[in-house]
Amino acid sequence: MKSTLKEKALIVYLEGRITSVNAKELETQIFEALQTSHEEVIIDFSHLEYISSAGLRVILRVRKKEANLRCVELSPEVYEIFVMTGFIELMPVEKAFEKVSIEGCKQIGKGANGLVYKLNEEEIVKVYKNPDSLEDIYREKELAKTAFILGIPTAISFNVVKVGDLYGAKYEMLNADSLVACLQKNKIDVDTCVEMSVDIMKTMHESFVEEGKMPPIKAIYAKKMQEIQPYLPEDTYQKSAKMFDEIPEPLSIVHGDFHFKNILVQDTEALLIDMDTLCTGYPIFEFIPIYTAYVGHGELDPAVIEKFMSLPYKTTKEIWKKTLQAYFSKSIEENEKKIQLLAYIRLLDREIRKSQREEYISHYRECIIKLTEELDNLLLVY
Repeated sequence: MKSTLKEKALIVYLEGRITSVNAKELETQIFEALQTSHEEVIIDFSHLEYISSAGLRVILRVRKKEANLRCVELSPEVYEIFVMTGFIELMPVEKAFEKVSIEGCKQIGKGANGLVYKLNEEEIVKVYKNPDSLEDIYREKELAKTAFILGIPTAISFNVVKVGDLYGAKYEMLNADSLVACLQKNKIDVDTCVEMSVDIMKTMHESFVEEGKMPPIKAIYAKKMQEIQPYLPEDTYQKSAKMFDEIPEPLSIVHGDFHFKNILVQDTEALLIDMDTLCTGYPIFEFIPIYTAYVGHGELDPAVIEKFMSLPYKTTKEIWKKTLQAYFSKSIEENEKKIQLLAYIRLLDREIRKSQREEYISHYRECIIKLTEELDNLLLVY
């Protein structure tokens, strides 16, 4: 046993095997270390191979003395013992993460939150950029599991791993291309890609979850409405805000970042990925990021969308129009205007917070004013 004091936490490192032969000696050493001034105790099991019932009783006696006790880095074998004996109900217990190296691995994907590497012929790993991403990883795993159970086709992570100082999620290696890659390779035409994507959208929008299972997407856009208020004429803001407030809040699933780069095709099956943006809400909110990804971001500079989507701007605009036609049976132009109004609100909010380019702010502002004058509500017509 070794111990050290770090930022008011007493960290106890265990190594080897704890048996009935050495448990008493270990207890003496730990309780001697507890004499130092501290606010919490962390027992690190990363180098412990085995713990007997005698060793467990030592941990239990430490727990009775120390209310703020955490056991971390338990091997799968030791963690299983803690589960079977009920120790995980008595104190925080953290299983050790499998350590994965990406040295020499091919990068096969890149997103806002992380990079995807091919580990071998059967596994890939998504490495998150933020070193404090554990909560986000577990959240995405839970959201993806909920969607999968409801029949929404998606890839499920089967393990959380450590990659250097970062965390990652390991997935089954999919023999799949994104819809963008399929178009680039002429494997599938635009109409088929649109049909696949709209089928997934409709499946999501017809799936409902319990309240509180996913965050409401309307609340996210409500903050954007508040941010843009100073940039709009008062009458425009009041009317657009009133129409926004009247949007329903069903508990149906909305992906929140839906576009061809987030849809994979394996054989003939389409799979939705990047599930960390899943929310509940009215389907109009699904179409906002679709419009911005295919059209909105390129209105003043088509190169922005061509770089992001890796497709010609002419093609992405075609995809947008065909998506509307495939999803709605009528009032396509009216629905498009309603989607555009909220999309420009999103674009204006982003411009205000990030770049502050006057040309862009003026363009989005004028679009919002014009569409607000033309519309009376933001309810979609089917």
